[in-house]
Amino acid sequence: MHETQVIALIACIFFYIAALVLVGRALWFFRKTGGIRGLNKTDGLIEDKLLGGAAAIGGAIASKSSAQIDKQNKNDLKEEND
Repeated sequence: MHETQVIALIACIFFYIAALVLVGRALWFFRKTGGIRGLNKTDGLIEDKLLGGAAAIGGAIASKSSAQIDKQNKNDLKEEND
């Protein structure tokens, strides 16, 4: 493969991913607001549940790692002062 083909392939993959993200967001918004007429607004979509679960897990991991970093910083300060 020529280097121009590689660059074109990477650009094509990037545009496919960008299109997938944009279409996914549009579909989520369409479903969330109730479709064409907007009469059936929906709560508790599976996407919302997945995002809520991911946020909870991410928060727990961040909290635990922050506590670990604080503990390490206290130990480092204690060693420097001794």
